[in-house]
Amino acid sequence: MIKKSRPLTKKPNTVSKDLVILGLIISLFFGIFLGTRPLSVPDEGRYTEIPREMVETGDFVTPRLNGVKYFEKPPLVYWLAAASVKAFGINEWALRFWPAIFALFGCLATYLFGRRFYSRQTGIAASLILASSLLYYAHSRILILDMPVSVLLTGALFSFFAAVFEKNKNRKRLLLAGFFTFSAGALMTKGLLGIVLPGGIILLWSLFYKRYDALKLAFNPWGILLFLGLALPWHILASLRNPEFFDFYIIHEQILRFLTTVHKRSQPFWFFIPIIFLGLFPWIAFLHKALVDTYNILKTKAETHLTDAFLVIWIVFIFLFFSASSSKLIPYIVPVFPAFALLLGRTVSKAWLNNDFTPYTLSIGIFQGLASLLIIAAPIALYVEKKLDNLLITPYAAATVAILFIGLVLTFIYRRKNNIRALLLTVGLSSALMYIPLNKAWVHLEGRSIYPLAQELKSRLQKEDLVISWHRYYQDLSPYIERITYVVDYLTEMSFGAGVEDVSGWMLNEEGFKEIINSGKSFYIVTRAAFVEDMQNRHPDLKNLQIIARSGKDILLTNK
Repeated sequence: MIKKSRPLTKKPNTVSKDLVILGLIISLFFGIFLGTRPLSVPDEGRYTEIPREMVETGDFVTPRLNGVKYFEKPPLVYWLAAASVKAFGINEWALRFWPAIFALFGCLATYLFGRRFYSRQTGIAASLILASSLLYYAHSRILILDMPVSVLLTGALFSFFAAVFEKNKNRKRLLLAGFFTFSAGALMTKGLLGIVLPGGIILLWSLFYKRYDALKLAFNPWGILLFLGLALPWHILASLRNPEFFDFYIIHEQILRFLTTVHKRSQPFWFFIPIIFLGLFPWIAFLHKALVDTYNILKTKAETHLTDAFLVIWIVFIFLFFSASSSKLIPYIVPVFPAFALLLGRTVSKAWLNNDFTPYTLSIGIFQGLASLLIIAAPIALYVEKKLDNLLITPYAAATVAILFIGLVLTFIYRRKNNIRALLLTVGLSSALMYIPLNKAWVHLEGRSIYPLAQELKSRLQKEDLVISWHRYYQDLSPYIERITYVVDYLTEMSFGAGVEDVSGWMLNEEGFKEIINSGKSFYIVTRAAFVEDMQNRHPDLKNLQIIARSGKDILLTNK
């Protein structure tokens, strides 16, 4: 039998206090330096421009990128980002507020689930472990779809599992409503994953443990109506307004993305193993112990074995699903991290409560080995990338290494003193503090942002001026100058939209570009510096363009 944990309402003050304290700590952790770097390229530029155009046009049904129909993803995150654009303009902090608030919700939900099915200490530990895991933390500060969809899937699975064991009918209905609402939100964020992932996990767990009552809950009639009422309206409207919607959105983006390499994102089957390994840093050091603990519980069918089995199926199903997919990207694996955090949280909280170093000797050794490896590898990596003498990066890299080194030294000291609690605090705090200088170095390590040129351009731009991207499309240019750009011979992901309606007025071929050159209009051109000679050879009239600014590999020119 599953452990009959105390209902949350029996100690509301303790739960509320924990939620407030955890909420404040994690909010500060996720919020610091959230808006200090420009939009990342290409994703943050894209997921800012689509909402910006929604606000500008008033059309919240048909997503458009640079004025071109863009049906790769459903619109929930676009709508949330549009609210930020409407309220604050193009503001990096306000835009990244959404992944950060989703990440916070995921941590608090993990606390509630851990408390309900394990213990208060496990819930607290799991919440903090999730927040400070490298991959989860990184995605709390990027405006892409993967953190929102991960947290919505987490909310759906947590709500469903809690509903299965809830005796109070009103709370059971409320939890089921949460399950169907979160599932609909996941569908409205990233498509059919909102059905496939929770559905597969629930089906496998229910069949394996013969919990057919759980399957009945998943097909609750009023719950299905709630799900459809939340998820269907936009799909119907989008289909009515865009006859091509179904074929591209369902067939091309949902089915072919999984089954084929049409998106050119193929990776080996084992691709996500090192991602999980690095992404769980620093807590990966305790994973082997957490897995051994879980195996022993499943083997003996101890009181939490149904919960452990649910989490294991959650991890394995999602891992195998995305590993089997022909399209793989690093963020896809983020949904397994709450389940990992709970298994790790139980092990770490047990170490804290028992205050006995002996069972965790190997775990601490693994952390010390990984920390030593990172300290050695960081300067080598900067040297290989020819950035060791870059004064914009090296101070932050040095600070990161120094924090990790101090943490490493302290672990040896506390290990000698057999103080496991101080050692666990050192592991968590040194890793969390290390993220602060990494945030400051991020923008210089990424190096693809068009932000400097966009700001220079915006300061000069007049309403009648044209902005042209030659043989490139800069995803973050349009958001910063707050207008769509003329794009010459570069469709890529906009090929579908350009093929279903006439966008030739601004998505130009070389002939269209030549017409603009000869029109007498004032224009600015943004392109690769390496492309300028080729462009001028094709269009001799451009040989007298004035160079305004350079940034990295890119250049801004004008005929004014």
